[in-house]
Amino acid sequence: MAVELAGPPVTGMMNFTRVRVLEGSAQLLLGQLRLHAKRVRALAAAFRRETRRLATDAGADLQRIDQNLDRIADHTTIALNAVDAALLYSFEHIAAMDHMAVTVDLEHLDFTPMQRIAGHAQDILEKLRAQHGVAHGSLQYVIEQLVVSANNLAIVIGQPGVQSLEQLRVIIRQMRSLSRTTAELSGRLDVFVQNQGAALQELIPTSSTRDTVLASLAGTAQNDLPAQEGAGTWLLNN
Repeated sequence: MAVELAGPPVTGMMNFTRVRVLEGSAQLLLGQLRLHAKRVRALAAAFRRETRRLATDAGADLQRIDQNLDRIADHTTIALNAVDAALLYSFEHIAAMDHMAVTVDLEHLDFTPMQRIAGHAQDILEKLRAQHGVAHGSLQYVIEQLVVSANNLAIVIGQPGVQSLEQLRVIIRQMRSLSRTTAELSGRLDVFVQNQGAALQELIPTSSTRDTVLASLAGTAQNDLPAQEGAGTWLLNN
């Protein structure tokens, strides 16, 4: 249970304000990831539609590309959900830290507000990095496999006797373009997590007091990250 402090707010919160400022850029990046995921799925649908018109003996090769595009779309969704979950958890708990700055926890009277904030900042940082690892890995898969699919499709339509469809050449260009876009988004995600992590790190003391605070708070923290199943509900190099 927490009670409000009668005195002035806790000092030294400039870094906390910096953390909150990052929320706007995070929401923008999340929106771009959502749009990107839709474009990847639209590409997979366009490929499936066009290959039905292609008279060729390379049906098995096209089927493998089709299956790979489904896996690429799934990894895009995994990355989106990891970012979504991380942002939801991070900024909800950052808002709670704002309340900690002007209250005293009656269950942890030995801890100052800044010590409690440090414990929660460490928890947020760990979950942010974990979800970033998931998202980064999935985005790297998408980057690589879009290029692989583009190269394999170029080989198929270049075979003798294969009906030439200009739309498939367009799809090859789209695959390569989406791979580059994925790399750009992944890089922006890495920068965001680096900046967010640095801001959170500044709220965490380097003394042994941190370990004592974290050990006590661990017994009362019950909040888990949202599940990663399904399309995004709400980002993350290791």
